[in-house]
Amino acid sequence: MSPTAVLEPELPLTDHRSPQEPEGPIPTPRLAQIQAITASGATRPQAAELLAALGEHAATHNGLIGLIDMGDTADHWSTEHVSLWRSVSDLRDFVHASHPALVAWQHRTGLRVTTERALWWVTAPERVTPEEARERLDHLRRNGPTRHAFTLRSPVPPPRG
Repeated sequence: MSPTAVLEPELPLTDHRSPQEPEGPIPTPRLAQIQAITASGATRPQAAELLAALGEHAATHNGLIGLIDMGDTADHWSTEHVSLWRSVSDLRDFVHASHPALVAWQHRTGLRVTTERALWWVTAPERVTPEEARERLDHLRRNGPTRHAFTLRSPVPPPRG
């Protein structure tokens, strides 16, 4: 899959599993995240290199359940991606493990990357859409961390089922 591919958000969650995902039910609750990444001044090839490096790390991480959506804008390079994770600790492990790739890319290109991330818990049979994810990120920007949208630094425990 190319780094800027957009997956159909109306597919059931079971269709968004990573290739390593074992057969069987998807765990609930699941952690949803939207991450907005901006690298002002980056060219499309530079952006593709960064996304490929991050995508390789994500594809091999057991905590990733699946990618829901990814897209970029034309004015300056930015992307938003929405993904599902097994837990806050799995996402945190991925962020720490992928940091060296981000730093190496910044050193090679001389560009700085800014990121924003909003998290929330999803329970079955909810579907996550890019529109909902953007609303959660906007909520976090306006209100700070809440149960509706939180961060890795201010995690909210999963709901009890």
